[in-house]
This record gives sequence, C-alpha cells and structure tokens, in this order.
Amino acid sequence: MKQTINTILSNLKPFGVYILSVLVGLGITFANEVIGFYLFFVVYLILGILIGVFTDLKKDKYGLIAYAVILAIAPLINLALEGQMSYTFGIKNVVYGIGSLCNMFCTYFTPFISSESFILRYVFAFVIALLPIAIGFGIKKVIKSKKA
Repeated sequence: MKQTINTILSNLKPFGVYILSVLVGLGITFANEVIGFYLFFVVYLILGILIGVFTDLKKDKYGLIAYAVILAIAPLINLALEGQMSYTFGIKNVVYGIGSLCNMFCTYFTPFISSESFILRYVFAFVIALLPIAIGFGIKKVIKSKKA
C-alpha cells in the first residue's frame, strides 16, 4: 500500500510543480503583472529541472505522459471554444477557464513571444513546458556518468 501511494505521489510531481508555479505567478501578478509573468517562468524552470534530476523515468513515465497530454490538449480545447464565449457564466466559460489554467504557457504567460499564430504559440507552450524537465534529465545523466 505504501509503495502504491509513493508511486502515485511520484507521478504527480509535474502537476505539483506546475500548480505551485501557477499559484506563485498569479499571486504576484495581482501586485505586478510583469514580475508575476517572469516569476512564474523562473519558479517553473527551477522546479522543473529539479523534477528531471530527482525523477526516475521508468517509474514515473505515466505521470509525465499525462502531464504532456494535458499540456497538449488544453490549448486545443480553448481554440475550439474561443468563438463561443459569452459574458454570462456557463459551462463553456468554465471549460475555457480550466483549459487556460492547464496550459498557462500558451494562454497567459507568453511574454517571450508575441505572435497571433496559434501554431507558433502552441509549439512554444509545449516545448517551453517540457524543456526544464528535459534539462533536468540531462543533468541527471551527466551526474551519473561522472560518478561511474
């Protein structure tokens, strides 16, 4: 039972890092929008690299796959619902908001890229979200090779 709980929690690490980064970014954004944007990226970069260093790829592959799927699907949901938004509260607005929070790289926090092209923002959001984790895996591989 303890092993199962540890495996589940280990697979949830990418989601935890993302949620923590979003909370820090949104919290600071209320005070200063520009600092909040950059703080979101800095916190996510640091914690994402730490995930890569301290994550066993074989053990936590399902969590990483689920994280990548959510990052890929959220902007597509928002694209499909974008023209159907209304000023009244409704299920479409809720789904759109959840999609925006699921991939804030594409929706809100894109200060590094100001393009109207959805494809360019989509690729940027996906790559930039997975890049720190990949860097962490690279650092882990270098550390292991130095120890051997």
